[in-house]
Amino acid sequence: MLNNVSAPQSLKRVRTSDDDLAELADRLPGFGGFYYDGEQRLNVWLKDPGRRGEAEIKVADLLRRRTGRARERAESNAARVQGMRVRQAQYDFRQLLTWYRGHVLPNVMRLEGITMTDIDERVNRIRVGVANESYLVPTRRLLGRLPIPPAAIEVIVEAEGQPDTRRAESVYGGMTSTGFLHVTVVDALGVERTASLLIDYDPEAQLYCM
Repeated sequence: MLNNVSAPQSLKRVRTSDDDLAELADRLPGFGGFYYDGEQRLNVWLKDPGRRGEAEIKVADLLRRRTGRARERAESNAARVQGMRVRQAQYDFRQLLTWYRGHVLPNVMRLEGITMTDIDERVNRIRVGVANESYLVPTRRLLGRLPIPPAAIEVIVEAEGQPDTRRAESVYGGMTSTGFLHVTVVDALGVERTASLLIDYDPEAQLYCM
């Protein structure tokens, strides 16, 4: 039987845009993240929809800061909060990030067939991708033993090399010693998205292979 493994310190030292969302959840209790839908409308997850006014101010501030020096784009993105759609969240982002880094990442590394992991803001859930259907059951079995609500994690088939539909304008990331590459992309709207991709490290060749 596989036991729950705690996250190594190296994982906790890698800062990504997820940290910005978790810190916003600390300042805005119940904030579960945000995303743009197919109509490019901003959708914001809140456990308490009554905090919409507060969310508009704080999400707009985060969008301005994330866009960086592109001031015109920053103001354009921030203005999108006026027409944002509030969705009922089940989990706040701090909860998701704590579960993700503390339990999901260090445990899925021990399984075969893992192709990606992410906190998916489109569904207010943690998502784990596997290479094909044969890996669904063992992956769900392991994740089911973790101290995380089962409904907070989705396991899906996502083959390696499956293209991302988001248009990336720039990419940067931080390497950890755990076998995951944390990659942040800035999409066409100037919003950062972060995912963790499983990698293999060859210590002799000193190469990382996706």
